[in-house]
Amino acid sequence: MAITYASLTMSEEDHAAFEQAVEKAKRDLASRSVFEVFPHIEGTLFDFSPSCPSGRLTSVSISTTEGVRGAVDKACSAQREIRELGWSKRRRILRRVAKIIEQRKFDIAAVLTLEVGKTRGEAMAEVLEVAAMIETYDRFCEETGCYTRLLSPGRTAPFERSISSLEPMGPVAVISPFNFPFALAANHVICAFLAGNPVVLKPASDTPIASTIFAEILTEAGAPDGACTVIYGGGGTVGDALVRDPRIALVAFTGSKEVGLGIDAICAELRQKGVSRSFVAEMGGKNPLIVTARADIEKAAASIVKSVVGFSGQKCSALSRIYVDKRVANDLIHAILDRNRIAAIRVGDPAERTTAVGPVINEAAFHRYQKLYDAVREDPRAVGIVTLSAQPGIADHLHQTTGGYFVEPLLVTGIPHDDPLNRTEHFLPVAFLHKVNDLDEAIRLANDTEYGLCSGIMSESEAEVEVFLKRAQAGVVYANRRGGATTGAWPGIQSFGGWKMSGLSGVSAFGPWYLTKFGHEQCRTVVRERQKRQ
Repeated sequence: MAITYASLTMSEEDHAAFEQAVEKAKRDLASRSVFEVFPHIEGTLFDFSPSCPSGRLTSVSISTTEGVRGAVDKACSAQREIRELGWSKRRRILRRVAKIIEQRKFDIAAVLTLEVGKTRGEAMAEVLEVAAMIETYDRFCEETGCYTRLLSPGRTAPFERSISSLEPMGPVAVISPFNFPFALAANHVICAFLAGNPVVLKPASDTPIASTIFAEILTEAGAPDGACTVIYGGGGTVGDALVRDPRIALVAFTGSKEVGLGIDAICAELRQKGVSRSFVAEMGGKNPLIVTARADIEKAAASIVKSVVGFSGQKCSALSRIYVDKRVANDLIHAILDRNRIAAIRVGDPAERTTAVGPVINEAAFHRYQKLYDAVREDPRAVGIVTLSAQPGIADHLHQTTGGYFVEPLLVTGIPHDDPLNRTEHFLPVAFLHKVNDLDEAIRLANDTEYGLCSGIMSESEAEVEVFLKRAQAGVVYANRRGGATTGAWPGIQSFGGWKMSGLSGVSAFGPWYLTKFGHEQCRTVVRERQKRQ
């Protein structure tokens, strides 16, 4: 099996193994009545599949604020043991985690399909992405001497030796999102643990199980008790209690801009009270693709469809704005709507092999889609509203028969660039296409957003690509990427992080500097005067 987000192949044996794993996951989740990772339980949170929300998958125990304090107590107690493992043992434990993930990839992917609504390809890619993360961060440890560097020959006295070392900072709170519950929880837990810190992990309430699986694998691989304690809750109470605990040294968050800025305000408030607090935030995106008059139109159409429909548009990297030179705009729209291309965009049960678009995550997202669809349909400026689906109307049929939150991808033309419909991050499979006069206008409009996560261009002109690369205001930029206009970063190949309101960290995940956010630099100067002993 060779899987990344840009290139995916599954053999017949892989497909058969995945299908068996789905049936096994249904039985296992139903038989495991309640996930209780930590005591002090306030109630029960039911976990539903967005494909069929009428029947629950399993349940988890909602923590009280007392339970949150207990989880942080447990992390504090584990701090010394995790630190004293040293880099070598922590790396060894994570390499065992990667091996376990490889052995259980179908079982974990099946849970993602059931709990999150990912197609089998997207689910398999997310699972193997975590193994690739571990390999990538482990390589950076090797290349940097585990982030330790001799600062000599500079010295102020004879026999003096100075070393810069990355040291643990203390308990880390990880707040992970619903859209990549296994991979994005793992990314922050891996970095925190490698740097010698214990973690308290709060998964998204819509997807608690996939994140829990990673924590369980970490313990199975030999991590000390308390290395990753999971707590559950919805409505903000549990997350707020965790963020406000003064013993948390760092909050690592992935999610919306609004929630991220709220956490940032809490961290600032705590600093005003003398509490040391760091914050790593990966937030939203409103990602543009520029298609110039010198683009390969077939390649551009393929990249657009891949990036818009993937995981029903619920990626922070999903393409949502297209700026196309007016001279080739009609050609591009016709290529996107090519009969053979549309025939492959099948909306349905994500566990089915032929499905390309599964459901959105919950009822709120479903109603958000309906509201957006009604708004563009009623807007007289919307000259085109095109359904990107092999069977128009199938999403409504599936919703009526199964209750699943199925929607159909949309391509909308005619809505002005600065209209709120175009500027809002919808987190849905909807893209707005705009005609522009030239590359300068396209770049100006592409950059005209509060977000700066991903950006792309399709052009066969090297000069145009170079202009775009110099002027694009985004942390991840792609040129002529058929496998996904703005989506598909993979550990070890691309780093992934945003500018502007897309990220407050200043560094990118999967990159060589990301792990440094999870520790404190310490300069160690030691003087050893050598004396001959008689």
